[in-house]
Amino acid sequence: KWPSMSASLEYSQVYLSVDPFIGEPSTLDGNAVHGISSALRIASRVPGKPMRLKACEGIAFQGSNINGIGFTLSEADAKVMIKADPQNTRVLFPYLNGKDLNSSPIQTPSRWIVNFGDMSSEEACTYKDPWLHVVNFVKPVRDLLPNYKARVRDAWWKFEHQARPLYSKAENLEEVTAITLVSSVVQPIRVSSAQVFSHALGVFASDSVALFGLVSSGVHGEWVRRYASSLETRIRYTPTDVFETFPQPESLSGLASGGAKVEDARKAVMNSRNIGLTPTYNLVNDPTESSADIVALREAHGALDLAVLEAYGWSDLDPQHGFYDTDQGVRFTFEPAVTVEVLDRLLELNHQRYAEEVAKGLHGKNAKP
Repeated sequence: KWPSMSASLEYSQVYLSVDPFIGEPSTLDGNAVHGISSALRIASRVPGKPMRLKACEGIAFQGSNINGIGFTLSEADAKVMIKADPQNTRVLFPYLNGKDLNSSPIQTPSRWIVNFGDMSSEEACTYKDPWLHVVNFVKPVRDLLPNYKARVRDAWWKFEHQARPLYSKAENLEEVTAITLVSSVVQPIRVSSAQVFSHALGVFASDSVALFGLVSSGVHGEWVRRYASSLETRIRYTPTDVFETFPQPESLSGLASGGAKVEDARKAVMNSRNIGLTPTYNLVNDPTESSADIVALREAHGALDLAVLEAYGWSDLDPQHGFYDTDQGVRFTFEPAVTVEVLDRLLELNHQRYAEEVAKGLHGKNAKP
């Protein structure tokens, strides 16, 4: 720790020796390693960075950027409007944000929202009470936007970015998988698709329990922690950087059972303790916590991780689950050397898949659709 009461900083002390230690093995945290990176981690044996894969496009999306908190209202006010005119259900929806997802045991939206979608002002104003709400609470703020925001200012009854591809793909699904984009948890959860998702959420437009299992796994979690950016000590999950680059197994068919068991074990913890995702995984990552329900959740994650490794054909790897120091503090995860090997294999697979897509003409200026 930096020796100051006014700064919450950490620094690394690096000691260099006159002796070159030629032929001596590298050691990190007391363990022999094949090399040490400039970030003072176990060095990767695979050079390069991950590339975005066409096979991973059109699955993960960012929620709606509404640009106007005035669109939101309480559930009670929304129900009053719906009672006054049942047609208002077409433009009033629960509004799920990152705090709701990570803090509520059942992911209950704390607010509702007026969503006119692509309606013209002539059509939108036929929904009298929602229209008046937006006139009173959104338009005055939008009117102050500068000229470079003229599109948003002039269409003041609409969200700035509506995430149309997300809702188009999810409209026939009962459930989707969502994840808070800036979080220390990096865990998704399945939720109802019949709501508006905040821009603070990433949404996987799929009802597949197997896909939920994959993105709940330690394999995906370590990839995210390696290639996502950060905000303070929290991970910033960017779908284009960490999901569209993440090479999936050839088949997810063996992951549904493990995903369902993690979901069930997690719900048991959250419901019995009346806590959300963040405090749940704080307990999972606490070495002093040995309650039966938390141990059961750890075991479910461990079994899921083994199933994911098997799906990749990497059953030779033993995750050696335990409590290890990471950039986000102590976490229940893979042994560090195993983590590096998993990340190296994923990066190799990413490069292989990208090369195959390039050979098929799927990248570049003249890419095939």
